Amino acid sequence: MLQTGLYDLHVALQARMVAYSGWSMPVQYAAGPIKEHLAVRKAGGLFDVSHMARLELRGTGVADFLLRVLTRSVARRKPGDAVYSLMTYGDGTVIDDLIAVRKEDGWLLVANAVNRHKDLEWLRRQANGQDVDIVDVTEQTSMLAVQGPDAVRLVSQVLRIDAGSLRRFKARTTTWESKSVLITRTGYTGEDGFELVLPRTVGSSLFQHLLETGSPRGWLPCGLAARDSLRLEACLPLYGHEISQEINPVEADLAWAVSFRNPRFIGRDALLKAWLEPPTRRLCAFRMEDQGVPRAGYAVYDQERRIGTVTSGNKSPTLDQFIGMALCDASATQTEGFAVEIRGRRLSALVIPKPFYSRPD
Repeated sequence: MLQTGLYDLHVALQARMVAYSGWSMPVQYAAGPIKEHLAVRKAGGLFDVSHMARLELRGTGVADFLLRVLTRSVARRKPGDAVYSLMTYGDGTVIDDLIAVRKEDGWLLVANAVNRHKDLEWLRRQANGQDVDIVDVTEQTSMLAVQGPDAVRLVSQVLRIDAGSLRRFKARTTTWESKSVLITRTGYTGEDGFELVLPRTVGSSLFQHLLETGSPRGWLPCGLAARDSLRLEACLPLYGHEISQEINPVEADLAWAVSFRNPRFIGRDALLKAWLEPPTRRLCAFRMEDQGVPRAGYAVYDQERRIGTVTSGNKSPTLDQFIGMALCDASATQTEGFAVEIRGRRLSALVIPKPFYSRPD
């Protein structure tokens, strides 16, 4: 079982550690996932996301290579740009989703932990014969997520920079304990915030300093449970749930992350066909009207006809309601509601617009 550079700090903070994608990760801390979730919405939360895959790409062929393997065009991206993208197979289904960051000396891809080795193998296979060097730096670095409405103030205060000047999906570097820190204004919570990549040796000290500085203002360390409920409220996809090798981006409402004007990326023809034709399945959001927890894999019904499957579900701490997303027949997304089968009972749910939560401007 792999341990992040913050493992000892998690234990000291009374985290409950669980196995996740080959890593020992904190699922929650002493406050519990509900308080952690609400802290992010009200002030801020600190996450160790060092389990996320981090792949550095360098070489003269990288720009052309990324035009082939990413659904978003990076042709005009400059150092300091970050972009959300997908990687797809030839049939248009999803290999992974990721953040690509243009650095001065190359690119950094931040992808899902569960897909780390699959992504690395696939990318290296596509790069065969090209001047593209792909290095897995996951275990040599730490990655922290600083999320919440107070994130700009905290990052500015601790790292002594004007964090507010960094726009959404932009990146810059600074230092911590004389080590380089890559900062992106990105996140996976539906709140404002930043993600920081730095050497493994100094990740724990930065996390601790951020926590000590933010605690008087309501900041909490947050685990995987709060991260999942936060992203669900924001209707952000999770690989293996809303996107997978069985679901294409059009079905998942991610066509905006596909640059069809780029004729070269793998999967373009299949995705263009899916985009031009009426979809047979769509991802929808729903709120339970009857009391019950919708879990991934639960069946969705329109009267006696099964029309889909729940992809994610949980209780929303912000809304104090049971919510979920489901992949359903396209016609079902136009209806007012359906039933979710929970423990042998079909319980009523109301289809609602996505997302459940969006942060105030």
